[in-house]
Amino acid sequence: MRSPLANAKACLGEISVWKTAVSMLPMPSKSTLVVSVRHAEMGGWSEWAPWGPCSVTCSKGTQTRQRVCDHPAPKCGGHCPGEAQQSQACDTQKVCPTHGAWAAWGPWSPCSGTCLGGTQEPKETRSRTCSAPAPSHQPPGKPCSGPAYEHRGCTGLPPCPVAGGWGPWGPVSPCSVTCGLGQTLERRTCDRPVPRHGGLFCAGDATRTHICNTAMPCPVNGEWEAWGKWSHCSRVNMKSISCEEIPGQQSRTRNCRGRKFNGQRCPGENHDIRHCYDIHNCVLKGSWSQWSTWGLCTPPCGPNPTRVRQRLCTPLLPNFPPTVSMVEGQGEKNVTFWGTPRPLCEELQGQKLMVEEKRPCLHVPACKDPEEEKP
Repeated sequence: MRSPLANAKACLGEISVWKTAVSMLPMPSKSTLVVSVRHAEMGGWSEWAPWGPCSVTCSKGTQTRQRVCDHPAPKCGGHCPGEAQQSQACDTQKVCPTHGAWAAWGPWSPCSGTCLGGTQEPKETRSRTCSAPAPSHQPPGKPCSGPAYEHRGCTGLPPCPVAGGWGPWGPVSPCSVTCGLGQTLERRTCDRPVPRHGGLFCAGDATRTHICNTAMPCPVNGEWEAWGKWSHCSRVNMKSISCEEIPGQQSRTRNCRGRKFNGQRCPGENHDIRHCYDIHNCVLKGSWSQWSTWGLCTPPCGPNPTRVRQRLCTPLLPNFPPTVSMVEGQGEKNVTFWGTPRPLCEELQGQKLMVEEKRPCLHVPACKDPEEEKP
């Protein structure tokens, strides 16, 4: 008869127990045990999982992937052959930032001053650079921490020169005049402090002036205005001396202005007389002048500009006596030609008063549009 344990299963195999029936014999028969041993079963790997992230965020590192021993799972002490994890090199394609580090301190600089006791104490300075290495720009590295400069006081220097300082202004002096506007004077001394150790003397003036008003008007002397125009050239008891070799007289006057508060009168006369020949609008023989210098180009830019020079018909003044003697009891006097005559020249190039000659200008620039020159 088969035991119910005959169906039990274990990694050691299948155990089957057979037991004989109990007989009526004095001694029972022996039991028989049969053990069937099973071998270990190897498992199978799953598919590899995706590669994990790179172990670094810049430059080169490693990445791993895993698989599981469950396709199928091993039995009876079996296992999956091979590795459960793989590693490989990875490259982030990114440059790692370089963080800055200080280089060694440089030497101490010369002292910033040459003396002690001034407005700023002299110091020595040394520096260092963030260059061992310097922080990268892309990607940005961290700058060096700490100061780039070190300072220390200087010793063994002479005292600094002390510049002088002005003391307060002294009392104001009396006004310099007794009428009108004058000046008063103030003084000060360079003793707050006195210059020491070769210091500079006080900058600025030791005196200053102010305007003072005496409230008394001062005399104001008169001053001549400009002479007026000369009068018409004429002669007493003669209707006209125009274009005649007869001298006449003309006069002009001026005014004395601005005299006040019993000031002095203007020196000299307010009336002036001279002797003259009246040649105004007289037809006189003339002669052509030399050519004038060439004028400027007209217009100054653009196409076809020209420049001009001229010859003018100028009058030949008559050969009248340059002086007159005992004219109206005034003694010998110079005589002046008065007025604008009308010269008469021989015809030149069809003209009687003025001849012009034109010439084209060369290399004249083009005109610019005013709108283009506006900013």
